[in-house]
Amino acid sequence: VRSYIQIYGSYMLGPFPWQGSGIKYSVGLLDAALRWLLLVGLLHRLFSLKFRIGLDDWILLLFFFSMTALWALGTTNYGQAMRHQVLTNWILLLLGCRSWIALYEKFRPPSASSGSYA
Repeated sequence: VRSYIQIYGSYMLGPFPWQGSGIKYSVGLLDAALRWLLLVGLLHRLFSLKFRIGLDDWILLLFFFSMTALWALGTTNYGQAMRHQVLTNWILLLLGCRSWIALYEKFRPPSASSGSYA
């Protein structure tokens, strides 16, 4: 069980900054950074709403975690993980972006079309 948690964490969040160098590695690192941001947004949304989200979001979460749990078992490196994650990134994008959009709406400057002049 402990080794599977380590495998799943590496699949979801890797590659880590200490794991390599070069152009190929930087693409993987950029992908991992995006996944980190989306997962933080998803967790923020879950905790701020006290886990009271719609049924469609719960179904997407179940689908996302079951697919990634299955593919984490057969993944040996981060290149292969990136190819597998292409199939689930859209779910993470749908669920994780909502918090970041709300944060943007909260702090964005008023637009010229809103009628407020500074």
